Amino acid sequence: MKKIITLAALFIVVISSAQTQFEQGMNKAFGLWKEGKNAEASALFERIAAAEKKQLSAKLLRSFN
Repeated sequence: MKKIITLAALFIVVISSAQTQFEQGMNKAFGLWKEGKNAEASALFERIAAAEKKQLSAKLLRSFN
């Protein structure tokens, strides 16, 4: 029972931390877009999408272990 509660708490902390990094990146990308730096904003959006995809895959794989 302790293991389940600990894992659930850890999962919540990891998700909230990742969301914060995601939000910071998105805010920066939208800031670049507003400044008219479309190429830089697009590149940042691509990096964010790639990182999110990798992170989600890693979380899914860990959940089955």
